[in-house]
Amino acid sequence: MSKTHNTLRNVVGASAPPPSLHPAGSARSLFEQWISGPPYERDLYRWPMDETKHAWPGQYKDIAVQLAWDAWQQAQNESS
Repeated sequence: MSKTHNTLRNVVGASAPPPSLHPAGSARSLFEQWISGPPYERDLYRWPMDETKHAWPGQYKDIAVQLAWDAWQQAQNESS
């Protein structure tokens, strides 16, 4: 298990994604490390991927985190 994943798991508990889903250095891994650390310390809980039970599968439950993730992705696209 990577050091980054261990840190995330300690911050958000059992809901942290397994390292195989977010390889170290991936955009989501870097974003989650940033948003869950000081001074933001936001929760990384996401809706389950079941479209039959959830309107926003895979989206962050905290809208502020989801909007930050969307902005992060847009900034990555613009810098490429």
